[in-house]
Amino acid sequence: MQEHATPALEARIADLEAENDRLRSLCEAGRPAPRPSFTPKSSKKKAEPFNIHDLLQAAQAPADNGVAGPAARDELEEGEELARGRELVRNGRALVAEVAAKPASFHRQFVGPGAVFRYNRATLGRPAGDRYDGATFPAGDPVLEALRGDPALQHADKAYQDADGGFAVAYGFTTGPQAARRHGIDTQYFFDQGSGRLRGAVRFGEQCSGVRGLRGATLPFAHGGAVGAVMDDLLATVVRHTDTVTAVTAELSVKLKKPCPLEETLLVAAEVVERRMGGVAIEVKGRLTSSGGVVIAEARCTMFNPPSAPV
Repeated sequence: MQEHATPALEARIADLEAENDRLRSLCEAGRPAPRPSFTPKSSKKKAEPFNIHDLLQAAQAPADNGVAGPAARDELEEGEELARGRELVRNGRALVAEVAAKPASFHRQFVGPGAVFRYNRATLGRPAGDRYDGATFPAGDPVLEALRGDPALQHADKAYQDADGGFAVAYGFTTGPQAARRHGIDTQYFFDQGSGRLRGAVRFGEQCSGVRGLRGATLPFAHGGAVGAVMDDLLATVVRHTDTVTAVTAELSVKLKKPCPLEETLLVAAEVVERRMGGVAIEVKGRLTSSGGVVIAEARCTMFNPPSAPV
């Protein structure tokens, strides 16, 4: 049985036919048809090779529309940062090669209780002017101030073995001022030498959101990968204060219990729970909670401690 079109449907068909005729006439006249509102993946423009000199000229000269180019200056800064990052990676490769070439006696000084003692001496209780005290925590943050005021806790900076045989304060993906600025992760650690537990505070910024730029908004919850990165660093750090400075993460398990809020000061805690195979395998557990004690994430990991591995 054939159905008859309704007047509304007939009008819609007529509109579509008229639009089709208009587009055909444009093409026949040699004018480009209007671009669709979406860009197919296959038509995306490939990134141009980076040229710092072109960017410098663009930043200094006004744009064609008469507006000076802050966007060009931003692009210049990003290009400089990219070049600087590549330089740091090259320097890192050179440092690893330099340390790997050291004799066995050099590597032995980073193995055993003596290395842990020297690590704690280099990182715990550093003067306020010489340590990193966080960049995104509000002034007088009550959660952070409670940790600072606990007499059992010592502020714990991050440090790594250097080619001179000592420990140099340095930061990583989730710690330090660059992590706060670039990754939106700001972490403060405090170590309790009496119990061997590591505690701390952390804030996740807008950069950590799982969804960014949706209708001009950022969803106020951290991506699970950002939470996992913080938990990995937390569990590895407590081992550096208790057992060894040369262990690496061999296995990591993170359970996300609740959405992790952005722009809130949260609490972290970790401790060693078991040592196996003569300390070669170290089991660690930790958790991320709200300031009110609600568990947001729990994690466990196995740290592998090679008896005499290079740094």
